[in-house]
Amino acid sequence: MTTPSHRQQKSSQAAGWRPWPPILGVLLLTSCATPVGVQRVDTQDAYRVLTANAVATGTASEYTAQVLSRLNLGEQFEHDPAAALVALHGHALTALNNDQVNNRLFALAELSFLHAEQQKQGSPPHCQPRKGWACPPEDATPHAAEQVRSYALAAAVYAYAFLFPETPEDGVRSPADPRLRLAYDLYNRGLTEGLTSSAGEEAVLGSGRYRLPFGEITINFVAPDFMWAGHRFDRFVPTVNLAVRGLRNRYRRAGIGATAVKII
Repeated sequence: MTTPSHRQQKSSQAAGWRPWPPILGVLLLTSCATPVGVQRVDTQDAYRVLTANAVATGTASEYTAQVLSRLNLGEQFEHDPAAALVALHGHALTALNNDQVNNRLFALAELSFLHAEQQKQGSPPHCQPRKGWACPPEDATPHAAEQVRSYALAAAVYAYAFLFPETPEDGVRSPADPRLRLAYDLYNRGLTEGLTSSAGEEAVLGSGRYRLPFGEITINFVAPDFMWAGHRFDRFVPTVNLAVRGLRNRYRRAGIGATAVKII
């Protein structure tokens, strides 16, 4: 019996070697990537992520996104925002401690305002009942303009409850909590949108019962003496979305409430 020489063995090994296909090399390279990672960003990008919210960027803040994630409502809000708000409202009513109440009230305020803004962009997707998902009653789907006012007023109600709880100890939180400033903005903006005419041009100042996604609210309007040079003013325009040109400075006074100017 003869055995192959050393050179023959090397030749046979070389003849049996085949280069890996390029796609296999790509798969090996990409398989090293991890699902979680960290990268450096500049100051402005980092600040934009930290301060993103429904008013400034049209997206939920990190605080609200965390609430949705913990309650497994993120996907539902994306597809059926009205149904997700119904579910979140229920979670707020069954919260176990003050922290849960405050977190969910703030999320309800921001998401209600965000949904109101989305209503102005177009019709929302129709609620499709799914396992674990609740849909609002059929009679709770008013006209789009009414929905905008309804959810905007709801944002103001939730924000007010977050800012001014029934007992002071229920709302104890750090003055450095950035949600406080945003809650004031949500209240002011929600009140403005909720008391704006269907055309979106004039403020509707009057007493009455206003529809909310979860019920109704009664507003009593005490009209001051809107008189100037012997003329009474009864028409007003909200100022939050007005841009001013031709003036060097624009002065603002901090406060809570909706601002409007008189129509002359």
